Amino acid sequence: MKCNYCGHKLPDDAIYCDRCGEAFPYEKPQTVSREDIPTHIAEAFIITILCCFPFCIPAIINAARAKQRLQYGDYNVAIEASKNAEFWINFSLIMGGIVYFIYIFSEIF
Repeated sequence: MKCNYCGHKLPDDAIYCDRCGEAFPYEKPQTVSREDIPTHIAEAFIITILCCFPFCIPAIINAARAKQRLQYGDYNVAIEASKNAEFWINFSLIMGGIVYFIYIFSEIF
């Protein structure tokens, strides 16, 4: 690790520079485990059955992609696919709620 201010080489656990005295926060590298990444497969299928079908297709595709990438150990792609699946699940839920609200509102009036 190098000092951001003077460029002096430092040990990895240093919290300040020995040469210039510049303090910097020590950031421990974060590791991601397989259990920390949700695939959202169950949610995608439940939303498909209960809500707006066209918007659920990307949710299922991304959930399956996240599961596949986890099996191969490609955690960065799995995290991105998991986030995309979660977005499409939420979007489908919102759109389904709007459609149901409009349907119920149109039946009342």
